[in-house]
Amino acid sequence: MSQGVFFVKFESNIRDFGDGLVFIKDGSVNGCDPHFLYQGAIPRESGSFTSQITVQPWRAGNTHVFGGTGSYILEAEGTIDYERGEFSLHGQKKDEPGLKLTAKGTRLGDVVLPDGRGYRGGSRAHA
Repeated sequence: MSQGVFFVKFESNIRDFGDGLVFIKDGSVNGCDPHFLYQGAIPRESGSFTSQITVQPWRAGNTHVFGGTGSYILEAEGTIDYERGEFSLHGQKKDEPGLKLTAKGTRLGDVVLPDGRGYRGGSRAHA
């Protein structure tokens, strides 16, 4: 099962922090918090990974965890364990390697298909 909805908590080395939701399905990652979108790729199998995650604002009014307001790319390394329903990563802002971030995610449920069935073919997942 290489999919799911994950709650993610993250913190930067400049002591800013946040949380959001991440949807993982078929190797893609899409997520958001109240002000920023996150998009990238992640392996379909449990294990270690490296990835570039694009972070971009979708609503004005807040700074990202590195103190700015614009888009950036996070160069990330981590591990994902689909069976345990968790992932962790650490990374740095591309072009500013002194700005670092750590994140941990916990699986909340299945990604739901357009017909309302859970990705694994079961009934709709409830949080």
